[in-house]
Amino acid sequence: MRGLAAMLGALFIVAAIVAFMNLGGTTLVLAFIVTILIGASWIVEGIVALTLLGRTSSKGWTVFYAIVSIIAGIFILLAPLWAAALLWLFLGIALIVLGLVQVIRAFTYRGSAVMV
Repeated sequence: MRGLAAMLGALFIVAAIVAFMNLGGTTLVLAFIVTILIGASWIVEGIVALTLLGRTSSKGWTVFYAIVSIIAGIFILLAPLWAAALLWLFLGIALIVLGLVQVIRAFTYRGSAVMV
C-alpha cells in the first residue's frame, strides 16, 4: 500500500507540473470533462424521470421534463466545448443578475436591527 500511495503521489506531482506548464490546455480539458459530466447527468436524470412516471401525479410535466433533459444532455455531449462556453456565459450573466438583486435588496431592506 505504501508503494502504491507513493506512486499515486508522484503521479499527482507530475500531473500538477504538466497542468501548470500548460494552463490553457488544462482549462480546456477540465471544461470538456465537466461539460461531459453535466450532459451525462442530464441524460440519466431524464431517464430516471421516465422510470418514475407511474409514481407522479403530473405525468405530462414529467414527460416534458424528461424529454427536455435528455435532448439537452445529448446536445451537450455532441458539442461539449460550445456548450461549456454557453454554460460559462450563463453563469456570468446569472452572477451579475444575482449580484444586482442582492445589492437592491440590501438598500431596500427595512427590517429591525438585531444586535448579536
